[in-house]
Amino acid sequence: MDDVGCIAIDGACLRVKALTDPSLGFALLSKVSVTLLERLQATRMRYSTSTEIIVSSDRTLSMRPSSVAPRGNLNDLTPIVHRVVERIGETNDITTLVLEPLDAPSMTFRCGQFNMLSAFGVGEIAISMSSAPGEGTLRHSIRDVGAVSHALCQSRVGDLVGVRGPFGSDWLVESASVEADLDPRDTIVVAGGIGLAPLRGAVEELVRANERGGGRVFVLVGAREPSQIVFRADLDSWRAAVPRFR
Repeated sequence: MDDVGCIAIDGACLRVKALTDPSLGFALLSKVSVTLLERLQATRMRYSTSTEIIVSSDRTLSMRPSSVAPRGNLNDLTPIVHRVVERIGETNDITTLVLEPLDAPSMTFRCGQFNMLSAFGVGEIAISMSSAPGEGTLRHSIRDVGAVSHALCQSRVGDLVGVRGPFGSDWLVESASVEADLDPRDTIVVAGGIGLAPLRGAVEELVRANERGGGRVFVLVGAREPSQIVFRADLDSWRAAVPRFR
């Protein structure tokens, strides 16, 4: 219906030039990587759930029912769409996102595991879960250090993110929260800065066990300065709920 222009490129010649000119090679790689990422993310989202996420050219998101039926539990291979239900600014560069699944059952996980979070149209990174299994929502505390983490930290309530997982081993603390098998030993949790994030769920479980007669809980937190201490509200609530908490 309209005139169409076409540019033909000699691939073999272009590869040689990219190898001999690093600046040209880097520029080509940067352009191609973005396109590959967008197409991979689109493919993942198409086969992940019964909801299809459409990423437009201006990066806005829209949704429509997918023509492809969901295929069992795909959390480990394809992202499940989650909605941001709460956004907590922990420090000047650390944000906690509270997520709920949009069209899937809640995730089953253990303290210490992590997920792969997707910022649609940007990329995917590994983020530890900072929630306890009994909380009902997923919490991920993210430090703003790169393109994907920046996009996630800028998420607002109502925005959509992709979640794959859970992955990794756990802290083996769930048995302490079973009333018939309370561990009487004291527990010391040591963390620095954002390192407390993957341990938060474990501390929650230990505090619950402590309330029912388990061992005491000691949390030692380090930071560059007081303003960099995360989960201040949790530290206060743990201290108020458990007299033996330190």
